[in-house]
Amino acid sequence: MKEIKALKKLYILILRGVEVMHNSVSDMSCFIIVAESITFTEAAKKLGVAKSSISYRMAVLEKRLGIKLLERGKKTTLTREGAVYYERAVKVLEEIKSIEESIKNSYSNLRGVIKVSIPVTFSEYISPILSSFAVQHPHVFLDVDSTDKHVSFREEDYDVAVRVGVNTDHSLIVRKVARNSIYMCASPAYIKLHGTPVTPYDLKDHDGVLYKNRLMQGGWRIGFNGRDELFKVRSRLISDNALVMLSATLDGIGISLLPQFLVRNFIKDGRLVRVLSDCIIDAGDVSVAYRAVHRDNARVKALVNFLVKEIERIIVSGGRVEYNEVVN
Repeated sequence: MKEIKALKKLYILILRGVEVMHNSVSDMSCFIIVAESITFTEAAKKLGVAKSSISYRMAVLEKRLGIKLLERGKKTTLTREGAVYYERAVKVLEEIKSIEESIKNSYSNLRGVIKVSIPVTFSEYISPILSSFAVQHPHVFLDVDSTDKHVSFREEDYDVAVRVGVNTDHSLIVRKVARNSIYMCASPAYIKLHGTPVTPYDLKDHDGVLYKNRLMQGGWRIGFNGRDELFKVRSRLISDNALVMLSATLDGIGISLLPQFLVRNFIKDGRLVRVLSDCIIDAGDVSVAYRAVHRDNARVKALVNFLVKEIERIIVSGGRVEYNEVVN
């Protein structure tokens, strides 16, 4: 009888321990949302609960820890201790997620959801690659967004992103694919009508087809004579889609800056000509980034490896992937 009572007490203690651990993880998750929000109201909207519930949970968390984590006012800010707790909490939750994903992937074929962000500029080329991956892995569901913004992996819950430019998020693992060489191009018809700029300073007298993210006060930043300068150009068309820009350039609307892999065949067959080819135009690397927490995630690693291989093939060799083609 005494042994049974002792076992019951032990069982109750274990349950309480599990409950405390669950509450700790839950409160930790809630705190991260609050820390990344401006106010309790905004955090409550993200979590779909009442503001009073958020306030109560944060008060309980602070009482349990015995420290003040948040400065409450018109805007919610972190105390010094709160900033330390936030940094550690993010790592703890990412590690828990990594463990869960690793266990799931160890005992099953590739399956589950991968949320992916791809640039609008390369969407025509990357989309068939993703389709090919989906054909090869029928139990993997791809949730794909097309945007040229550098998305927040944690806030928007992305798993993988194809990026162009410099990475500033050190919580990511970044696989460099290739250098994104940029050519300044125009059609022969445009050159015949407007002439060829001899130096970047001549661009102010020319029409430009500009990329929205590359628009810098009505011009382009170009390396010339050992200096990086902003050179003005008359804006005739602005777009966030390289294919729209390519079409406009082919039609003689103006001069444009476009990825080398996109225009090289048109240059080869004479439909486009390079302009100011001795100037340096830096567009950064093309890379595939994913969260460090997914370093052991089989499906994410499989997609990353597939993207790196196929994007490199397209950029380096100019290859095209047809829709629904299975790439080995």
